[in-house]
Amino acid sequence: MFLSNSTTFTILMFNYVALGGTMGCVGCLGNAVNAYVFVKMGIRDTVNISLLGLAISDFLALLFLLSESVCLNPMFQDTGVPVVLTEIEYVVGGWPHVCFTRVTSWITAFVTFERCLCIACPLKVKRYVTPTRAKLFICAMFLLVLASAAPEFFVNQFTWKFYPERNRTMLGLRFIEDRTRFEIVTLVLNNVIMQYFAFLAVIVFTITLAAELNQKSKWRSSVVKADNPDDIPRKDKKVVKLITLISTTFILSYLPSSILFLAMAVEHEFHPDGYYNIFYVTWSFAYVMEGLNASLNIFVYFTMSSRFRGIVYKTFL
Repeated sequence: MFLSNSTTFTILMFNYVALGGTMGCVGCLGNAVNAYVFVKMGIRDTVNISLLGLAISDFLALLFLLSESVCLNPMFQDTGVPVVLTEIEYVVGGWPHVCFTRVTSWITAFVTFERCLCIACPLKVKRYVTPTRAKLFICAMFLLVLASAAPEFFVNQFTWKFYPERNRTMLGLRFIEDRTRFEIVTLVLNNVIMQYFAFLAVIVFTITLAAELNQKSKWRSSVVKADNPDDIPRKDKKVVKLITLISTTFILSYLPSSILFLAMAVEHEFHPDGYYNIFYVTWSFAYVMEGLNASLNIFVYFTMSSRFRGIVYKTFL
């Protein structure tokens, strides 16, 4: 049941350092391009605003994933700096990464919800979802998620500790004695309620989008030379397909972390100062999946959006 230290080390090096470092570098660059292109496309459209917010949250999530990769890289362990990087990464990499992936979850839920409204009430959606409301929602998500994770940064504190194996005092991490009392707030609010509400919302809205798109397609194939004002315009249909693909990728990528957060809420020993090896190994696979999701979006946009592709060609090629 328990992993050996050597096996744990090998898995963490591959997932965090090799894969995480590569995805962090490539993904940060890709999302910087995404953000630039969506600004050029104009932020008066709610979809562009949402995808810009998604690019920013993905960029920050990958930036902190890259931070974890650096902290866990053996090359940086004996640099002479009196800091235990493998301990402080939980605060300077792990939790910030979690926060911004949570923002990604809610922005994905929002953009799929907006597309559902486009199908359910196409003539009224612009009245309900305005550019200003979209901006306010995205900003509120950044603030709310960071606020909900604040207790975690209180219970995990930097402190100077003596390490006998190194025979020196170094800056590491300590958990306050009654951390469970504070941490339960974060685990339940941030990692269970906020995570699962967003995750389930994306699933429901994605299924709705796919079903409605399929229904409209069947209707068009069964009616010849009929003009239906409620049918989905070609441009909107392309956007629906784009959002559906993004949402489906999100669901598959975030399923492992959703399961692990539930495990943390149920089993208090599933924590860095509990089942250390199992905790970090399982989370390394979850982080790889989340990093993959954040890194792939630029390829989805480039393939499915001719306008996005045109701006990239004009600017960078």
